[in-house]
Amino acid sequence: MRQTRTHITAGVILSTLAALGVLAGFITTKSEAQGVAFPQLRTGQPVALGQLTSPRVEKAYLLGKASGRAFYRVDVRGQGQCFGVGPADAIGDIGEFACGFSGFPTAEYPVIYDAVVGADGPGRVLKDSDMRLYRLNVIAADGITEVKVAGSRIIVRNNVGSITFREAQPLGLITSFDAAGHAVDTYDLRPQE
Repeated sequence: MRQTRTHITAGVILSTLAALGVLAGFITTKSEAQGVAFPQLRTGQPVALGQLTSPRVEKAYLLGKASGRAFYRVDVRGQGQCFGVGPADAIGDIGEFACGFSGFPTAEYPVIYDAVVGADGPGRVLKDSDMRLYRLNVIAADGITEVKVAGSRIIVRNNVGSITFREAQPLGLITSFDAAGHAVDTYDLRPQE
């Protein structure tokens, strides 16, 4: 398995789920893969912005849909390249977005993971070990065909993939693979001490 160094974007964001004790954060990892080129990402189709979209968003381009989620490349006033996610049944309503992905994708940074994690237990002190994975959204460069997480497999089509778990899963490794089945990128969701 290839080793990776982690880069968490400065814009880890709180989704509308934050009120429920759930956090969403966009994460990229630095891949140590050698000789792997990922030169492309779909440019996307322009979409009208929904009423629930932040006023900072100037334009949005639909990259694709997967498992009830819509994925966007987003132009945000004063920011670099941004990406967002929203419900697939409300195109243009971008529920969360993050910026700072200048030049994405590259061989070093072939995947963006949007992990929705949280913990149950109102009224008590929560520990890192209480955290669980509810959903994982993936925006990947050409060449990434699947992602494995929590014993499940996400098929990446047209650069996007998503999974929502019926029951929240323990945090663990996320591994992305190319069409030949080679591990290209690995990220450990577990809190690092």
